[in-house]
Amino acid sequence: MPPRRFLLFTALASSSVAVYVGLSALGGTIGFPLDDAWIHQTYARSLAESGQLAYVPGQPSAGSTSPLWTLLVAAGYKLNIDYRLWTYALGALSLALCAACVERLSLRLQPDRPRLAFAAALLCLFEWHLAWAAASGMETVLFAALALALIERTARPGVRPRDAAIFGALGGLLTVTRPEGLLLIGLAGAVALLEAVRRAMRREVHFPAESAKPGEPGWHSASRLQPTSRFQPGVSTPGASGVLISVLSFALFVFPAAWINLQASGTLFPNTFYAKQQEYAVYFSSLAAWLPRALDVLTAPFVGAQVLLMPGFLLEAATSLRRLRDRATWPFVLPLAWIAAHLAVYALRLPVTYQHGRYLMPILPAIVLIGLHGSAKALESIRRARRQGMPLAFLRRAALGSLIALVAAFWIVGAGAYRIDVNIIERELVASARWIETNTPPDALIAAHDIGAMGYFAHRPLLDLAGLISPEVIPIIRDEAALRTLLRVRRADYLAAPPGFYTTLLDAPELERVFSGDSPFAPEHWLVFRAIWE
Repeated sequence: MPPRRFLLFTALASSSVAVYVGLSALGGTIGFPLDDAWIHQTYARSLAESGQLAYVPGQPSAGSTSPLWTLLVAAGYKLNIDYRLWTYALGALSLALCAACVERLSLRLQPDRPRLAFAAALLCLFEWHLAWAAASGMETVLFAALALALIERTARPGVRPRDAAIFGALGGLLTVTRPEGLLLIGLAGAVALLEAVRRAMRREVHFPAESAKPGEPGWHSASRLQPTSRFQPGVSTPGASGVLISVLSFALFVFPAAWINLQASGTLFPNTFYAKQQEYAVYFSSLAAWLPRALDVLTAPFVGAQVLLMPGFLLEAATSLRRLRDRATWPFVLPLAWIAAHLAVYALRLPVTYQHGRYLMPILPAIVLIGLHGSAKALESIRRARRQGMPLAFLRRAALGSLIALVAAFWIVGAGAYRIDVNIIERELVASARWIETNTPPDALIAAHDIGAMGYFAHRPLLDLAGLISPEVIPIIRDEAALRTLLRVRRADYLAAPPGFYTTLLDAPELERVFSGDSPFAPEHWLVFRAIWE
């Protein structure tokens, strides 16, 4: 990609993020739209100051879901750059990288459609979910960019050691950005393996260009017993040495994070990986409780301008699946398989769509890309079979105009949603944490359900009722009687929690309410209680 193109993407991504942050600042608040962003800030500050991946200094913990993002954010603290400005810049850069990867993958799949690839990149830059995520202080867009880069690398020809090393490194970076990156890595490896087996069964070999003449280097006789070193475009199929190189390159990035988790909590994955599933296990109590949420998961990625691309997406998916025997289709099948697997895993294990479906946002660029390709093919089909009275030029202008209008409309709506989300976090959770910082003794033990802002601002010992840094909570995370006993045993001094999450815990007689948030947008205010134990 020419440097000027990436600079253009960076400028557009920065403008998109700046508008979102600027409108929030004009509304009176500047910060992040979800509490988890403050968890990253707390870990990053601790890493920069102490060299430890610890939420509480001196106490390493397995609470960072994204060690790579934490490391990148920590660099801002080391450089003494304002943490918000640095994090917004990282988000904008991640969004630009995502657009660049979308364009690159699009050109890999259809080299003769550069305008379509550029359109896909622009759509990702201004898709409202991705703009929101880029300004959220979270790793979401970086994860999407790395996923696209891995898919594009899988679709490249060649099996050089360098290719295998890059494949493994991208897989490792993807995993330490979010653990569900393992899903895409498994699919990419399976695609390469199936292709290798298919070639072996058919004894396929590859030859240089047809222009090679008998007697020239790399030419082989009609018996075709010897493969050349050249490979036609398709999925890479490395041999044993390539697999080993990929595994070692992958382990180079993943092993340190896994080791930290093992030392801190005895598990390979972060505590939140287990805590979230336990916390929302109630959704699997019956089919009636699970099915509506699962359907929400399946439809959430299409809330936006991409709804216009749904017919094209389905068309492209059907076309690719019908042509599975064609090796050239494999690069299309991998992103489709990843989208389906990602949706299925969340529908079956964590069927939640809060915060605008942020767990589903990483697949949006792939959905946009496939939807645009399918829509373009549909228009071409109409052109070949068009009837009188329906000029193709009119149809193209109508489709393009509708898409642009809807992208702009949702982008504006997304900016408003971002402003409201930041206001709620700042005037509820951050305000609660600042009240704790000002009005409690330094050694007061604070029990809190969401510990992001509390950990960053309060500087107090914490008992995490969501299990992120307190793994002993995970088995009883929804048992309010057991939580009350734990609070009593640990002699928690204060409790900070949302009233709607608990049914009986906050009504305990030993709890006295001392603070309430005041965001006008919050459906219920965050509460702080002082505990008075006998």
